[in-house]
Amino acid sequence: MCDERSMTSYWRGTGVRSSEKFAGVSYQVDGRPFAILMEGIAACGLPEEIRSRALTLAGVPPFLAPSDYRELKDWAQLLLLLPEDVPAIRPRLHAGYTEVASRT
Repeated sequence: MCDERSMTSYWRGTGVRSSEKFAGVSYQVDGRPFAILMEGIAACGLPEEIRSRALTLAGVPPFLAPSDYRELKDWAQLLLLLPEDVPAIRPRLHAGYTEVASRT
């Protein structure tokens, strides 16, 4: 798993919970997911402006649910080659967290 301990530690004190999802770890706020870490990727729900910009970058496709290959609206898939790559995507993960948390 892509640095799950580091991610859990990063979200400590924010009300974020984690659980297993799609053979990875799903991070939720108020029971609603905003990020999923799986082997080699992180998928996250993003505000439209950030998602649109991210999808123009090489190697950033929409996220397709592994269970049925359905595209999850507002989600993008980010490549993680090494656990050390997680800090580089934290701003996008935080944007997803903020977007979901604002809907409460």
